[in-house]
Amino acid sequence: MFQLDIRVSDMMTDKDGNVLFYGASSRLTHGECFNRPSSGRIHVYKMRKDAFVCLRTEKSGEYSSAATRERIWHGGELHVNLKAKSATAAVYETSDTENVGGNLLGIAKPLAGYSHDDCNPFSGDSADWVPTFKNGKNLNDLAGKTIVLEISFLDGELYSLRGNFTPVFNTQAARYRRFGLVPDGEHIF
Repeated sequence: MFQLDIRVSDMMTDKDGNVLFYGASSRLTHGECFNRPSSGRIHVYKMRKDAFVCLRTEKSGEYSSAATRERIWHGGELHVNLKAKSATAAVYETSDTENVGGNLLGIAKPLAGYSHDDCNPFSGDSADWVPTFKNGKNLNDLAGKTIVLEISFLDGELYSLRGNFTPVFNTQAARYRRFGLVPDGEHIF
């Protein structure tokens, strides 16, 4: 067994949005590779955009789902980085759930037109899937609402969700709905 000492000297993105890390590596530590020929290498490491960590389906052939905490949706569309045989999104509005426990989806219902059945299914590998819904509905129409997003996917990996939102806890969401106060990042509780 050996330890590999890796030193990244530069990073950039390629045309597909992958992050490229340029660096030197050695089985020796602290740059000793430069004193011993053939002990070091120069490498290019490629990582999928936003792919530091993923949620993977637990059982092949079965759907898994992941839901967010509440978000104050400011408009625009949801961008999802995932790879799956099939995937759909659903949106839950949480405006009538003032005093809830830990599981919002246990009492919240999908917004009309934003259920998994209403979502046009996705299949493939995309760092930027934008869920679309039947009848032309889109998340931009939900600006100003507090919502929970849920992704259901078959045999896949979910890397990230991006969009114009502020993540909030239950109390912050209730404060926003009642007084219109958006947390500023410094005042978490």
